[in-house]
Amino acid sequence: MAALDQIFSLLKTKNDTSKFVGLSLLKSLLDSQDSLRNDPGVLTQCWKAISTRWLHRVLIMKTNREKRTDNEERSMRQIAVGVVEAFASLLPLEAMDEPEPRDLILGLTTTLRYTPSAMWASIFHAMNSLTRWEAAAKTILGMLGGGCNTFLSAWHNDQLADKVVRSAFITTGKAAWSEWYGTMSLFAKSNSSQAFMRSQIPFKALQIIDEVLDDVHAYSDTDWSIAPQKEPFVEDTIHLIRKTIEERPNRKTLNSATRILQKLFYLSAEIEPFFPRSSEVQRIDRPFSYTYIILLIVDIKATIPGLMESLASESYPQTALQLAANYDVLGKFIFSLLQTMERDNETSQSVFIDISPDLLLKLRKEIAETMSLTIEFFRDRWDASVAGTAGLHSSARAAPTQGSILSQGHLSLTWDNPIFLLTEDPIIIAGLRTLGIWLREDDNDQLRKEATGLVDILVALYEIEQGPKEAILVACEGIVATDDGVQQFLELDGANILFADLIAVLNGIKTRTQSDSPSVLSMVRVLLPVVESVQVSQSIESWLYLLRALISYGDDVEVQSHDTVTIFLALGQLIGALLAKAPSRLVTRYNSEVLKLIVVVSRLQQQANGLDADTQAGISEVLDGLREALDA
Repeated sequence: MAALDQIFSLLKTKNDTSKFVGLSLLKSLLDSQDSLRNDPGVLTQCWKAISTRWLHRVLIMKTNREKRTDNEERSMRQIAVGVVEAFASLLPLEAMDEPEPRDLILGLTTTLRYTPSAMWASIFHAMNSLTRWEAAAKTILGMLGGGCNTFLSAWHNDQLADKVVRSAFITTGKAAWSEWYGTMSLFAKSNSSQAFMRSQIPFKALQIIDEVLDDVHAYSDTDWSIAPQKEPFVEDTIHLIRKTIEERPNRKTLNSATRILQKLFYLSAEIEPFFPRSSEVQRIDRPFSYTYIILLIVDIKATIPGLMESLASESYPQTALQLAANYDVLGKFIFSLLQTMERDNETSQSVFIDISPDLLLKLRKEIAETMSLTIEFFRDRWDASVAGTAGLHSSARAAPTQGSILSQGHLSLTWDNPIFLLTEDPIIIAGLRTLGIWLREDDNDQLRKEATGLVDILVALYEIEQGPKEAILVACEGIVATDDGVQQFLELDGANILFADLIAVLNGIKTRTQSDSPSVLSMVRVLLPVVESVQVSQSIESWLYLLRALISYGDDVEVQSHDTVTIFLALGQLIGALLAKAPSRLVTRYNSEVLKLIVVVSRLQQQANGLDADTQAGISEVLDGLREALDA
């Protein structure tokens, strides 16, 4: 094309004016000709015609009043920035050699110094386009470790600069994060901790990680998949969170740290951020784990009281997601604390609880109070969305929608969030998981008594096909540890519903995945104390239908599979408890089924030589229980 040849001729001259004329013509031609913009070969040819060394010199040139006016220099830099932006967004990656993206980033950063902040947008757009090249992305992150530069200052206050950093982070992946973290660490070591925090670098870094992890699944072609705890990215991120939390950050930074941990837990259950390894223990009065969990609890306590007032507002979904992150991290802490207490701490890789006994007692009290507030919110949230308003005439209530919980016979006054309905509310789902763990593990009769008031909610939620069943079962396990809890569970048909579901699960277990196994055990953990309680004087025949389902399940149990043997023995123990309380007429009626089950258990006993002593004892206990039922 003649026009391109003319432009190339102008660009090759040593005269700056001719070069700028060529750049202006080239930019106009590309803007007007889609065929040129979409032709990688032509674009590469055009880019090679431009001297990147000259372009870099234009970007970094300083004011020289003897030769040019301020307006002339500003205009020249703007043209150079526009050319970089246009080509960076269009060129194929192989069109730029490795030094070029890096040098252009450095040039654009220098241009910021001589350009009014009101005109920075085009520079940031050009930098963002250049982040497609790893060399450019690494250069950007290298400027964020500390010290003072124009881009670092802009990053704190400009959303476009923030977008540049986020794009650089995504392009370079976790390897660049290690370099960035190393630069931050050097800055932190050469300055006081307070100076490092005042720089705002750690806070901004956490916000960027938070945003990047939001998009982790959208960038499957990068290396943002999360590996175990020992991975440098995970270790460095956790270390930064710990260092930031110890300086008592503002709420925004605390929320970012919490969301990061929530996402890391989702991507890898092996991550342990709370407690140090035994070999790294440093005795301090208020360790990170205590300080952080107290901050989380304070945030939950401050947020819950105002939730119902904002239920139908536009702000509720964002608040709900943040509170759900708080609950998830709190639940993970409780689980980790319990695991660590039970774990053998002899190896150097094990973790150590660095919270003193008196602080653990304070934490227990704070968590219990938080769970009490959570129970109150669940009750209010349910009543608002499902139960309607007491005393309001039924004709004034909104009709239930087809297929919803409300269609089961409830009439309610419409009062819900249009985005997160009750069954999808992140607070309900995450809060229930944490509440369930605490109710089960903490021997707090008062809290369990309070939770008894949620049994109707738990039973109703359990019947929803996609409901959080495992969390509900864990919560019920704690509730049925009290007599009042058992009574409520029976009165609200919880036992019948759970037995029916257990039988259905066993009948279809061959088509289900192994991940369903914990649910079977969780059902047994709820039902066994109910059956053994004084509130149940006699077993119900429909519960004994479990016998036939267990016989079918037992036919496929092999001693080599520890999980299936464990499930089978738990179910056998439940059957034994049912038979012990069954009327003699029912035992007689199910005599043949009991004999078949004895045959199945006896087969297991004959193959049990390779099993541990506890499992062998469990088989004998189930067998003895079945024989006693026949002899009674």
